[in-house]
Amino acid sequence: MIEVGERMDVCVKRLAASGMSADEIVASTTMPPEVVKYMLGTGEQ
Repeated sequence: MIEVGERMDVCVKRLAASGMSADEIVASTTMPPEVVKYMLGTGEQ
């Protein structure tokens, strides 16, 4: 079995575009909040 997935930054941006908040994306992906906010361009760099 081969699993094909999308890059996590693409996934986070897709979820945000669908209307999910950063906190909802964190809960859905179990990624750290600072990583999600960085990928969305709303966190510290």
